[in-house]
Amino acid sequence: MTYTVENINFNNLRFVFSFTPDEYADAAKEYAAKDKKGFLDAARSGGDLRRAVITEMVRKAYSKAAMEYPREIYYSPALTLEQDDEKRGVVCAAKVQIDPEFTLGAYRALRLDADEVAQVEREALTVPEPNRAETRRYLLQAAMVMRLDKICEGGVPDTMASERASQMIGAFEQQLDGNGKKIEDYYKECNTNEEELFADFMREAKKQLHSRLALYELAKKENLLATEEEYTAELARLADMSMMPAARLREIFARREEAKVRQDIAIAIKNAQDMGLTVGQPEFDPYSLVETGRVTEQNIDPNEVVDGGTQIVFTISGSGEEDIVTRTKVAEFALPEDMGGMIKVEFEQDGAIVDSQYISANLQTVTYTFTGQVGQTSLVRAYFTCINDNSAASSPTQEIVF
Repeated sequence: MTYTVENINFNNLRFVFSFTPDEYADAAKEYAAKDKKGFLDAARSGGDLRRAVITEMVRKAYSKAAMEYPREIYYSPALTLEQDDEKRGVVCAAKVQIDPEFTLGAYRALRLDADEVAQVEREALTVPEPNRAETRRYLLQAAMVMRLDKICEGGVPDTMASERASQMIGAFEQQLDGNGKKIEDYYKECNTNEEELFADFMREAKKQLHSRLALYELAKKENLLATEEEYTAELARLADMSMMPAARLREIFARREEAKVRQDIAIAIKNAQDMGLTVGQPEFDPYSLVETGRVTEQNIDPNEVVDGGTQIVFTISGSGEEDIVTRTKVAEFALPEDMGGMIKVEFEQDGAIVDSQYISANLQTVTYTFTGQVGQTSLVRAYFTCINDNSAASSPTQEIVF
């Protein structure tokens, strides 16, 4: 197998993989020996056998290329089969997005000044005592990230920011809808319009992504990875805060990645139902290179106008035999009484931020639908940042059972 790398622009590229007929024949023999049942099932379905072998070839080739590529690939590949000829061989391309390159300044010299620390202390005092230490820690981290942002050089691609801004607006609209309001009502109340709102979210999206990429660059430079001792200590801290055994927390965190994968399906179905569509039985693609449980396709184009009640069918990566059993749970959080205007809310599940929304302070409360495996226990909470003055606070931790 040979492959080439084609740069599309500064954060998009294509891997192009070429396989000879002999390489295909060897892969077919290996596939048959390794997965006899899968081989026989594919053989019974006719043309799917060749597709199964090609998928296995490309899966291995892509894994090798991604590991050898010096920069981080952060999206699943978009695959196209460009040639499938028994005499000339197989050619397949994988388009991926990579993190933009960032340059850090003298980050080791970063320090918060006395005024910044005093501001954090004042804001932490507004939080109930049980959550004060954790809020102080969060606020100090946020202040340091702002400092890091200022000495980090690198641009966030408009396509990347636009995608994030669209997600944020979608979440904002859902939040308004949950409180009996439409986006048009918000435009009137705040004397704004669709273009201005999108511009606001674009600025915030670029700021968020810039911070994330700066932190990622710092982690790469410093080779940051939590040791087992640090991980155990963090579990002990969270266990003490949540009054839950550390062993139970370790089990919850071990399942968090799986729960995040399954969340894709639940969110897709909920969005379809919210738009008045009927959700049909999902189709499964066992040959997809995307990790198992991801929604990869749908039979209705996102921009297509259809009648209410139209059936939408999602295609999910995997065989459908992975026992995908999830449940959603709604948690409600009270907004800080001293915040006004627009508030950014970040939702945390089992120690990781899973989503964020922008809401109006006059809503008083915010709800979020978390997803997890049936029987799973999760710790959730919300972080609040006032857009007007950057003041911050956090909610008490809640334990939810799916």
